[in-house]
Amino acid sequence: MGMIAQGKNTFSGKDCPANTYGAAGRVWGWASAPCKPCARNLITDGATKVNNSDVCINDDGFGYASEGASRCAPGFYSAKGSRKPCQQCPTGRTTDDLASKQRLPTDCYVKPGFGVVNSTSNSTDAFNPDTNLPADALSNLPVLECPIGFFGAG
Repeated sequence: MGMIAQGKNTFSGKDCPANTYGAAGRVWGWASAPCKPCARNLITDGATKVNNSDVCINDDGFGYASEGASRCAPGFYSAKGSRKPCQQCPTGRTTDDLASKQRLPTDCYVKPGFGVVNSTSNSTDAFNPDTNLPADALSNLPVLECPIGFFGAG
């Protein structure tokens, strides 16, 4: 809850709106304690009546930092509320440049010019440029740059 001055020696409490927070503890005396906005690009995910900046979280596709959050670049991801910086996709994978598609490692897909290796040997003998497997299956397979004679459509 924030405390706002309404006039001389007149204060009233009000619930802090979304993406803001009020005083973390008790406010004694005639003091103004207005609601403070969350740091840059942090949200309260719709929560109101918040008294602590700890509820300010990063949204999907935004990496967390103490000074706020920044949008993840293509090839990086970060889940809502993770409070982690953007994580880079494994080699040969990328993400769409859309925050809602930059949440999890499974949002990383095989880049054009790369293909799936259907074994753990990382050998071109097991190379298969077919990326039409389910996303969860693809996310666990290594990828390599396409060898001569192969192409990967991404």
